[in-house]
Amino acid sequence: MDFRVIGQEHWRILWHSLGLSRHRRIYEPYRNYYVAGPGHHSAGLLADLGAAGLMASRPGGSLLPSSSVVYVVTDEGRELAMDTFRSSLPKLTRGQKRYQRWLDYSDCGHMSFGEWLKAGCP
Repeated sequence: MDFRVIGQEHWRILWHSLGLSRHRRIYEPYRNYYVAGPGHHSAGLLADLGAAGLMASRPGGSLLPSSSVVYVVTDEGRELAMDTFRSSLPKLTRGQKRYQRWLDYSDCGHMSFGEWLKAGCP
């Protein structure tokens, strides 16, 4: 399969395999696996990605049921997944970027957004 005809659902599987998430603000990969067993709802999509050389499969190992298969993203798949993920992110205004910085801060701070702005935080 030619990777140029891979659809949005294929990209979502690649992004999920790498741990990328727009909604959870995870923009850098922190893992590389997707576990599926027989009859898994994404089996066809995973087969497509394997045929395109973007993922590879291997047996699940001793910690998983013997019928499980672990799929990993190849180097080429990772590069393409990161490119498509970054291009799928919305362009943020200056104010939206400032709010994102506060969200990152608020994960470990105690100020409201208004308090953060009044304190002169960038």
